[in-house]
Amino acid sequence: MARSQDTITEPDLPDVLVETFDGDDTTLMLGGQIDFQSAKPPWAVYVADEKFVMENRQDARSLQFNDVAWVKFPGSDSLESTQDMVISAVVDGVFSGKSGVGILVGSGKSGKYVAFTVDDKGRYHVLQKDGRQ
Repeated sequence: MARSQDTITEPDLPDVLVETFDGDDTTLMLGGQIDFQSAKPPWAVYVADEKFVMENRQDARSLQFNDVAWVKFPGSDSLESTQDMVISAVVDGVFSGKSGVGILVGSGKSGKYVAFTVDDKGRYHVLQKDGRQ
């Protein structure tokens, strides 16, 4: 006896997901993955002029990051891991002392990442962290 099965088709996901930081509810930005509450001094984390801002005016050696582990595309009911995605960000900074700004690829929470940064003199740096190394 032969039996046919219906196949489940996945919804077509967009090629690009863009966060514009222009909504009224910051808890929905990047799917709620921005941690506005746990930033500790000297850091302030907020949205202003349609930009996500992480600000520190006191300690240039202090690190602040925001992990984005997954995305949810419009029209999809599932979460998609960012593990194998191509991600881009426009990063800008105002510097003092030996500060820098950039993007981490990996996880700041786990301490395993590659950081691409620009320092106060416009020099580029690539740093790799794997636990304590």
